[in-house]
Amino acid sequence: MIKSKIIKHPGLAVISLVLAFIIWFIITNYRNPVITRTITGVPVNVINASHVESMGLSYSLAAGYDTVSVTVRGNRSNVESLRASNITVDADLTQLISLDTSPVMVPLSVTIPGIPPENCTANPRNIGIELEERVSKDFVITASNGNTKPANGYEIGVMTVEPEKLTVRGPNTLIDRIDRINAMVDVTNKSRSGVYPCVIKVMDKNGEELDDTKMSSLSFSTDESAIRVDIAFYKVQSGVKVKVETSGEPAAGYQIGEIVTTPATISVVGDETALKELSDAGNTITITSGSQTVDCTGAKEDFDVRVDIRDFLPESLRLAEEVTNVVMVSVHILPYNSKLISIESQSIAKENLDSTLNCVFDVSKVDIKVQGTDQALSSLTKDAVRATVDLTGLSEGSHVVPVNVTLPEGLELVENVSVSVTLSKTRT
Repeated sequence: MIKSKIIKHPGLAVISLVLAFIIWFIITNYRNPVITRTITGVPVNVINASHVESMGLSYSLAAGYDTVSVTVRGNRSNVESLRASNITVDADLTQLISLDTSPVMVPLSVTIPGIPPENCTANPRNIGIELEERVSKDFVITASNGNTKPANGYEIGVMTVEPEKLTVRGPNTLIDRIDRINAMVDVTNKSRSGVYPCVIKVMDKNGEELDDTKMSSLSFSTDESAIRVDIAFYKVQSGVKVKVETSGEPAAGYQIGEIVTTPATISVVGDETALKELSDAGNTITITSGSQTVDCTGAKEDFDVRVDIRDFLPESLRLAEEVTNVVMVSVHILPYNSKLISIESQSIAKENLDSTLNCVFDVSKVDIKVQGTDQALSSLTKDAVRATVDLTGLSEGSHVVPVNVTLPEGLELVENVSVSVTLSKTRT
């Protein structure tokens, strides 16, 4: 009955609608009120750069203008969750205020999905840009794998970039700061040769990468996605022996004994053809006599030679990464009718060692030069040699002590032998 009367009375119907709206508005604003919030660190996006480029100029953001704050007014549900990444702040270079100021000021526009433009305010409302003569310069692109490493047992052999050159255009002062352009490739666990995508990094003369703000002022003759790096991966060949050929003759009455290289073997890398040729040569690199690197002319005693092994590698091979290029060649010179015997230090007997001390030899083996008849030398083995050290009265610390050597009949020492030992307190 009452309902039908309200429906039939237009004034009451309007009043009911107004009251319903007021109640809805009050409830809505209570639960989702209008608030004002400021978001800081919003990056500035420069658009229509071609406008100043058409005038033969280039731009860069003045110091302190790469980010701004944005104040937003709206319902809490829309405003509270906003982040800088949700906000677009454009500096339109077609809206330059005046070319007579330095820096030149450009107004900002703010766009936030779901928020009316009149409720969004940038602070500052204008930003400064520096206008300079626009220049271009060509740079050779350098391929780099940075800190990434190929698969185990492989190394990068050759890296080539296509295109090799890149033309960079931008403000004169910024172009002058550029030192090089790197094409960075991630080769982590890669071993298959081929073409790989890259990331372009522009480096300044301090060795630092240009940040996004400076990069936005530059343009390139070739898009980054069109630049490729062709990589040839080489296998690592380890256990390559070093052979030594000597030149010259020792002094009269002397002969060349054992020749030892440190390290005894090296690791190299090369393509399949180069490694096949190395295998055919017995996996051996030879320090040739023709180089006269290891010259024994007139020698009467042992000597060492420091050799750069790179000088003896074929052009198609190179040393593996982290392999030293220095090989120490130790040449033993012996009198005629003599022989060099190496015995392990652990086989040397320790006599008269204080019971409160431990004794450790500082070397793993000791070389002993022995002379005698051909028959006695030919049958001599290290098992037939007895060596001892007398540690009587020695205290904690390092000492050089003589080695007492007992040889089979018919043999004698060419020279006295000593060894370095370290004595330390026994721990219980």
